[in-house]
Amino acid sequence: MRLVILPLLAPLALTACTEGSFFDTLFAPYEAPVIEEVAAPAPAARTPTFVAPRVASAPVDPEIAEQRAAGVSAAAANKGPKLGSTIASLGDPTDGGLWIETSLVSAPTTGKIEYPITRKTVEVQLRPAGSGGSRASLAAFRALDAPLTGLPEFVIYGQ
Repeated sequence: MRLVILPLLAPLALTACTEGSFFDTLFAPYEAPVIEEVAAPAPAARTPTFVAPRVASAPVDPEIAEQRAAGVSAAAANKGPKLGSTIASLGDPTDGGLWIETSLVSAPTTGKIEYPITRKTVEVQLRPAGSGGSRASLAAFRALDAPLTGLPEFVIYGQ
């Protein structure tokens, strides 16, 4: 029993060394320590910068550039009869020139295609295709400023 009471009386014995009684310090109001505030300099505002990656463009074949310029100027003069409209995807990029494969023609002929969004018209070779959608050349897409990754709708005119 003595062993249990002895640890309980040790704090009372230690309070005799301080000023006041044990109960005065036990029930005394709490005084928070004073903290000095030091103003830190505000961090400099950093605006995130975005740097677009450089994409090397393919060299332009002079023959294609001449065809494109001639096709755009000739197509703007006279469109011809409207054959219809079609949704086209990008055709074989290794097959050069201005052409479109479409099911609106049954034999190879010359015609014009128009991209209504940019209101540009270009003279192209109309090639017959099986059923389904159409495929246009890379040069035709670029001449009409059509999106290469989309499926633009072209209006096709015959001769």
